[in-house]
Amino acid sequence: MGECETNEATSNSAIGIGLVLLACLCYACGNCLQRYSLLRKKGEKVFWVLNRHVGWFVGAIVYFSANGIYSIALSFAPVSVLAAVFSLTIVANATCAWLVLGDQVPKLALPGYASVLAGSVVFSMTVQAEVCHFSGEDLKQVMTSPAAIVYWVIMAFIVFGGIMFAYPFEKMYPIMTDDDDDDIDVPQESKDDAVIDDKDQPNGGDSSNNNQKELAHKAVTGLTDQDSSALQDEENSPSGMQWSTLYHGDMSLKEQNNTTTAHHNNTNSSSKTTENNEDTQQQQQQPLETDYTEMAQLEQDATQPMQPSSLSLLLAGFIYPSSLGATEAVGALILKGVNSLFTTMATDEDTPEDEIDYHIDLWIGFLLVGVFIFAGIVIWLRLTYSRFQITAAFPVEFGMLTFASVVGGFAVFEDHQYVQGAGAWAGVICASLLILGGIAEVGYASWFAQKARQEEEAQAEKAEAAATKQSQDAQPEKAKDIDG
Repeated sequence: MGECETNEATSNSAIGIGLVLLACLCYACGNCLQRYSLLRKKGEKVFWVLNRHVGWFVGAIVYFSANGIYSIALSFAPVSVLAAVFSLTIVANATCAWLVLGDQVPKLALPGYASVLAGSVVFSMTVQAEVCHFSGEDLKQVMTSPAAIVYWVIMAFIVFGGIMFAYPFEKMYPIMTDDDDDDIDVPQESKDDAVIDDKDQPNGGDSSNNNQKELAHKAVTGLTDQDSSALQDEENSPSGMQWSTLYHGDMSLKEQNNTTTAHHNNTNSSSKTTENNEDTQQQQQQPLETDYTEMAQLEQDATQPMQPSSLSLLLAGFIYPSSLGATEAVGALILKGVNSLFTTMATDEDTPEDEIDYHIDLWIGFLLVGVFIFAGIVIWLRLTYSRFQITAAFPVEFGMLTFASVVGGFAVFEDHQYVQGAGAWAGVICASLLILGGIAEVGYASWFAQKARQEEEAQAEKAEAAATKQSQDAQPEKAKDIDG
């Protein structure tokens, strides 16, 4: 690669710092607006005006604008200064989430916040890279060098590894939205049938109780709707009543008219059958109530989504935002390449217009990769911040973004040439350990807080189940009247 090209006309640290501060604000506001919209229930408006889906889309636009602003700022100030200022995004984002969303910052995560912030500052102070602009040929060389290829492979492994983890995880432990809860709890057909049944019955409450009794009876006896209807019609008809009497007496009509002895036998047999029916009814009465309660509990358990284990949440809380940060880091490097190509084309005054190489193949490559990166960021944003709080996930995301961006600068754009001396390399290693340690600390704090919330929810569910069982046990007489 040739010598790094600089342009004094675009070098202005004050403008660069101002743009990065604006990017910090866009990151924080866009991120909070997206999660605020995702937390709205069905029918609720975002700021009393926007639909929740439109609100999320507006938040995504604000969020993505920060990347563009940051890429533009790279033309006006060195990376060392901008990285130090851009690390304030962690503080701004946590403050915005605390004020707007009410997210609580876990106390265990505070050292992690400080560690990530300190690592970003140490990186910015150690790597004193100039504002370089690469031509098309130089970009092709630096982005396909052996070190760059290794970097791209590692980033692809992180991103696609996250996808392979997230896909089965979301299938097994989906997040139930308000629309899904409505569909599961009260299906539309069931609601329509309930309305029709209430209108047909003179007493809606008795109709509901009778339906519950009938369902419980069918569950025990194994009767289908067709069998139950046929038996009911047969019993209600005059001939059916007579036939039922003769059947239970185990005697035909002809035998009853011919002999008196057979009549007495029939009477005795009928009495025994009646007693057996009464005993059977008494024996089935208590199981009916128990079976119906168990059926209701099984149906309720079937509609509840599975909950992930603590270890699964720990892995997801690290993999989701890390994959998002890695995807954004690749996008930031692509934006830096686009910015550099734009700058060199606009400032190349010595080359005749008919001899300018516009590098169409490079633009096509940037476009294709950019579309993939854009779609990946959108998907990871929805998955990450619909499941995890901003105060827990954002430090991991931003830590990965900062670390991967600096490593990408070393591997792709050869910023390592500006790290001179053992002291500078010691600072780079120290900053790397601070960022990685901060990510691990915040991830553990997030997992610990999530585990505590799960335990509280489990205790609340147990208390609610105990209260429901106590309420059911307090009404045995009413259940017996219904079965009678």
